[in-house]
Order: sequence, then structure tokens, then C-alpha cells
Amino acid sequence: MELKLTNGILSAEPTTADGAEGWIIHQQGKEPHFSPTWIVGKDGNRRKLDPGSGLYFAPEEDYRVTRSPDEDELMKRAPGRFARDWQTFMEQNHKGLAMEIQGQGRWKIVALKVEREALEMYDRLAADYQKSYPQPQSKSFLEQQKWRETMDLHVKRDVMEQIVLQPREN
Repeated sequence: MELKLTNGILSAEPTTADGAEGWIIHQQGKEPHFSPTWIVGKDGNRRKLDPGSGLYFAPEEDYRVTRSPDEDELMKRAPGRFARDWQTFMEQNHKGLAMEIQGQGRWKIVALKVEREALEMYDRLAADYQKSYPQPQSKSFLEQQKWRETMDLHVKRDVMEQIVLQPREN
């Protein structure tokens, strides 16, 4: 494939690094560097590298992606803490799988599904904790606060271990 080189790009060579497809970009005045073929922008949408310019663009097919009604509803929400924690976990521990999900344009959807499952589990476990360890009836604010913090710590630990810190594709 003949590349039209712009933005000081001298050459671009296809390669694979850490299980991710990408390009070694040789740019004027800079050290050669690896750029993945696919990234996810701050808006949660995927972008494809144009190796000739070194810039990322939304591919045409992104505008034709069909989603289920459930996924459309999910996409209206902003990712919360559990979704962001899952994304960080995947990027740090499962780079190849994370880039594959990003390349499929499902990064935000999968993160939001993790968020939804984590919140459902949190509510269920918090109710179970309340039954096993009833909230103290004391009028002391500090005693009430200590109980809430302890409950939150126990429940979040279980949610993180069982839902958030698990690799998944969908």
C-alpha cells in the first residue's frame, strides 16, 4: 500500500507490539515510535490511525454500527467508577484484549455493562450486609458513619473481585 506522507512523517512500517497491531512511525525530528492502529478517544469512540499523517480518525463504519436497544440505552449514560476501574484494569493487565475490544468499537459498551452489573451486585450485597449486620440504632453520627464505611468497604471489595477485576469481551 502506497502511503501519502504528511505532517513530517518520513515512513511508517506495520508491526505488532504487546499483541496489538500498529505502526512504527518515523517522523522528522523525533525518535521512531509505536502507534496502535486503533485507539479510543476521550469521548469513548474508537479511532483508526492514518499512518501517513500520524492522525486518528473515526472510521466510516462507526456511523453504521447497529446496537441492541439495551446497548443504545446504556450509551446514554456516562461511565462511572466501576466502568473506569474495569477499563484501567484491562489496559494494564490485558492490553491485547483491551485493544481488540476498542477496535470493535465496544469499549464503552462493555465498560457500561460492567458498571451496571457491579451496581446491581453492590445493591444486593449491601442489602445482605444490612440483614447480617444491622445498622446500629445509636444516635451517634460517628458510630453510624463507621458502620456505613465498614459496609461499603466489604461490599466494594467483593464487587471489585467478582465483577470489575475480571477480563471480559462483552
